Amino acid sequence: MNAEISKEVLDKIKEAQRTNPEMRLPVIITLEPSSDSDFSNLESEGLVVEKPLAAINAVAGTVPANRIGRLARQPRIRMIEYDGEVRAIKTE
Repeated sequence: MNAEISKEVLDKIKEAQRTNPEMRLPVIITLEPSSDSDFSNLESEGLVVEKPLAAINAVAGTVPANRIGRLARQPRIRMIEYDGEVRAIKTE
């Protein structure tokens, strides 16, 4: 089973394919609930772990755009999302 890859990550992958397939993308990877904190198999796919996010069973890091598809096939990964700035929208 492949993990879900957010539309924003898919868009960034397409952009990187045109410019630089090795471009590192900041991502948040949500893991299956029973996953442990051993990230060696994810790191072997190119993930550089920047911060474990234990409260949400995820990890933040960077990965080459051309390796995300392989990373998504790891059985313990549920979702790969872009780790970008989020801003609140002010409504009146």
